[in-house]
Amino acid sequence: QLAAQGAKVTLSQAAIGLDAIKAKGDFAVDAGGARPALKGKLDVDALDLNPYLPPEKAGPAGGAPAPSGGGKAAKADWSDQAIDASGLKAADVDFALSLGSLTVKKIKVGKSALHVVLNNGRLTADLTELALYKGAGKGRVVLDGGQPGIGLDAGFALKGLQAEPFLTDAAAFTLDIRSVPGMSATSPPPSREPGARRRPISPNWAVPSPSPTASSRTRTWP
Repeated sequence: QLAAQGAKVTLSQAAIGLDAIKAKGDFAVDAGGARPALKGKLDVDALDLNPYLPPEKAGPAGGAPAPSGGGKAAKADWSDQAIDASGLKAADVDFALSLGSLTVKKIKVGKSALHVVLNNGRLTADLTELALYKGAGKGRVVLDGGQPGIGLDAGFALKGLQAEPFLTDAAAFTLDIRSVPGMSATSPPPSREPGARRRPISPNWAVPSPSPTASSRTRTWP
């Protein structure tokens, strides 16, 4: 349903289809203020990005290193120029995105939700829900361009992640502990101390949630 009143335009109960992607949402634009205001909500059932990713390039034959660009050393120094954050003040945005699932290469992400708010040059992105290999995560990124320079604050917490299947899908990482003498996925590790307790080895590990202090990083650039 499309409606317009003065400088306001709304699109509600929109059904969107692109290839196998199905989504529904609501959108509104108000151009009557000092800055355009955009507000929206989009719910996507399942998002598979693999059909839209570029094909993987084969590495150099024989494991030879890639050309270095004529032997010129690449610049690795940070620029001393001030970061222009004026683009953050071009509009105000309030947008909520939810995904039933996300697939990138072999990585499979479960139900997730992201809320992005941009107001007067301050951008806040809240990852309010993330289901990742039986783990749960939340995070926040704040980019502040309202003052001279630009400030960045980020924090992320993840708990219960099953590391082995995640690493296997992310980087073809496998750990075959059966190749280690005297160890297997079902037998406990050998103990060298009499009476020491033995703990069975599990092929899945859990990544503990970091403390908010440890997971938060703040920096301001001139």
